[in-house]
Amino acid sequence: MNHARCIIALALAAALAPASAFAGNKSGGDKLAGMDTNMDGKLSADEHANGARSKFEKLDADADGRVTAAEMDAHKASKGHAGAHGKSASQKIAALDGDGDGALTAQEHATGSQDMFARMDTDTDGFVSAAEMDAGHTAMLDEQEPRSTAQEYE
Repeated sequence: MNHARCIIALALAAALAPASAFAGNKSGGDKLAGMDTNMDGKLSADEHANGARSKFEKLDADADGRVTAAEMDAHKASKGHAGAHGKSASQKIAALDGDGDGALTAQEHATGSQDMFARMDTDTDGFVSAAEMDAGHTAMLDEQEPRSTAQEYE
């Protein structure tokens, strides 16, 4: 996966992670809390995948197994981020849309989520720490233009 796809995967996975994990300007430890089901202070691949799957299901407003740009935009607007900048929902979906149909399936999202987890797990111990999560989201935000926005799809 090239650098741009990795960054977009980070952005999309963040968009689809549990809202509680990304609310406000929380630290990495606070971000973990929404997904860290065993409360050990780090995320396993399973915890990350379960959290991302839960968020995908929330974004899939019509429960058809696909998340469209319109569904992502509606969610973004419901969180008060309607005027936020950065990559559009369509651009984020396109980066992971393996079949090119303009929507993100649960499988396409799961693949992007796995890529994000692997990229954030910089010490390759099989877990994402608060520091690794902070660094991953900083990298994601550094790639968005303009940088003035935080997580658009909290």
